[in-house]
Amino acid sequence: MGGPARREIRRWFAALSLTAAGRADDFRDDENWVKTRTMIKRSGILRFAAIAVAIVLVQFAAIACSRNAVSNSEETRAAAEEAMAQGPTALRTLAEEENAAAQYFLAGNYRTGTGVPADPAQAAAWFLQAAQQGHIESQYQLGLAYANGVGVEQDHAQAADWFEESADQDYPDAQLALGNAYARGQGVEQDFEEAVDWYLAAAEQTDTASEAVGGAQHALGLAYSNGSGVEQSDATAFQWYLSAAARDNAAAQYSLGVAYETGLGVEQDITRASEWYRRAAEQGYADAEYNLGIAYASGQGVTPDLAEAASWFRRSAENGNTDAQYNLAVMYAQGRGVEIDTIEAQKWLNIAATLGDDEAADARDQIATALSPAEIEEAQARADDWFTGLNAPALPVP
Repeated sequence: MGGPARREIRRWFAALSLTAAGRADDFRDDENWVKTRTMIKRSGILRFAAIAVAIVLVQFAAIACSRNAVSNSEETRAAAEEAMAQGPTALRTLAEEENAAAQYFLAGNYRTGTGVPADPAQAAAWFLQAAQQGHIESQYQLGLAYANGVGVEQDHAQAADWFEESADQDYPDAQLALGNAYARGQGVEQDFEEAVDWYLAAAEQTDTASEAVGGAQHALGLAYSNGSGVEQSDATAFQWYLSAAARDNAAAQYSLGVAYETGLGVEQDITRASEWYRRAAEQGYADAEYNLGIAYASGQGVTPDLAEAASWFRRSAENGNTDAQYNLAVMYAQGRGVEIDTIEAQKWLNIAATLGDDEAADARDQIATALSPAEIEEAQARADDWFTGLNAPALPVP
């Protein structure tokens, strides 16, 4: 999961010592079982939300504005929507007649397998035809295709070129994507000032419903927080976070929680920090779920509640947060907020260790000495099931 830098992340840090029966024993004193661990410090590098995926083939010359107007017109789209309602055959016929919107919809159908067999290569071909006609959304989707290597060989330079084609037509999703490309130096020379310019172009389109507007506003907040491309200002960062959070951007809501917790750009207020963490957590934002679990475990900004802490750690753990996986394992090993279950503890340590958490690997090996071979096998089977159940990132729907 992407998201803003966490200036301070706390993690339960317990030495796992077990009896021969496999029950947790001899952990640190209660006042020491929550430990602050700095995960990401302020730096000159921004972390940005990852961009989704989509489609298509080769870069061609710029499209004339008059043709763009036709391909993106309401009449063109209305005709395509009517054909789509009639079925795949009518939609394909209109697409073959060079209706750019029909080509876009047909590409989306091939991408998702709606009414036709899923076929990324076919989706790519139809997105390309529409993009060549100056169709804004198709140009953006073509950029995503190159950025992610979906239906076409990955090529960040081509991605940036197509993002710019769409961004020049004021499409906020493409402006955000192009800003990210400049911030990361993907396909273009890294240039934080250029990134900020494109973020601002998207962020100011507040009359549109696109989620990219909130994403761009949050990216601007990160830029001001880190002083990347702009003069560093926590107060300005906070204002951009507020704007993005008002558009229900979960990453911005999380960033507001961090700001209130640390007192950067606003007066420190642990209670309000927990409130913003909750809003982001309720949208499934893993880092916010984790921090809310910490809040309930430590009683910071909320009434202490270990069962509630375990619940939020579990949600974050399911979303792939290794710190939450480690903490949830500790809770199962200790019986804090949940019934003692060392097999479940071992499962989560297996998962976190597989995802690269060295402390989890050490704890897993320690717990294993108190488990039977059958219990170790069951814990591994549960971990394998968890990985098997992971879903690949969904493609954006036209």
